[in-house]
Amino acid sequence: MSEENSKTENILRAAEGLGSSGLSLLVGLGLWGLIAVFGALALIFLLLNDGYIYSKENCIKLQQIEERVYKINSCTDTVTEINGQE
Repeated sequence: MSEENSKTENILRAAEGLGSSGLSLLVGLGLWGLIAVFGALALIFLLLNDGYIYSKENCIKLQQIEERVYKINSCTDTVTEINGQE
């Protein structure tokens, strides 16, 4: 326990040595560091999912409207009529 107290005391002494401007600079850099880390994680997530935030599974549905069959792709927002002669 005394080892933890000495570490805490060392950190507090270092913070006192910085002064208020140095401490605010340290906090500011820490916040920018967190923003950079979360931004990088978001970018990696988007790159791993081909730029899509949501999964591309179950995108295509077939729907019959007025005796015609349409293929609806909700991922690309396209609608294609399917001919019965294919």
